[in-house]
Amino acid sequence: MSIGPTDQLEEALRVARSMLAELRADLLGHPTPCPSWDVRALVDHMVRAPLVAVARMTGQEPPPPAAAPATGVGGAGSWEVGEVVAAHDRSAAAAIATFGTAGALERLVRFPFGTISGRRLRFFVASDQVVHTWDLAIALGRPREVATELSGRLLGEAAEMVTDDLRRADGSGPYGPAQPAPAGAGATDRLAAFLGRIVPPG
Repeated sequence: MSIGPTDQLEEALRVARSMLAELRADLLGHPTPCPSWDVRALVDHMVRAPLVAVARMTGQEPPPPAAAPATGVGGAGSWEVGEVVAAHDRSAAAAIATFGTAGALERLVRFPFGTISGRRLRFFVASDQVVHTWDLAIALGRPREVATELSGRLLGEAAEMVTDDLRRADGSGPYGPAQPAPAGAGATDRLAAFLGRIVPPG
């Protein structure tokens, strides 16, 4: 069976959506495996990141962080819990439409860290959604092996897509240094470790 240009991206976005649907207001302040982000900031990134990719692909200005209505639930500039999934759906639809256009994967896209192809950016968005779903699962106390088959496919592409020049220990690049995965780790754990996460045992 042939794989379409956005199939893997769509799958990653569905994985993220399923975890975002479990969000509760009392969990917004919980810490996550991203050292500087609590759940509130992580959710904002998961909603916003596909739109940043769309903006870069189309030559528009990326949306600023916390580009969301202020609410009493999460504090100023955070998503209301009831709006998160709908907002992510809109971001996902925009990303799928953009990456599905003719020539999108061959397009050169400029970022502060360098210029990459649309194909590589598609991988960035898909892997970003999966690994941040992993982050969110840990923060919410859910099983962290969130997408074993998809993670295995992304891991198979990662050595080509994530080159050393994209890894920055100071956080200024898209990825940190690769980390060791615990013995017996599943594919999502191994993907997270390869992309710079410290994976807890168990």
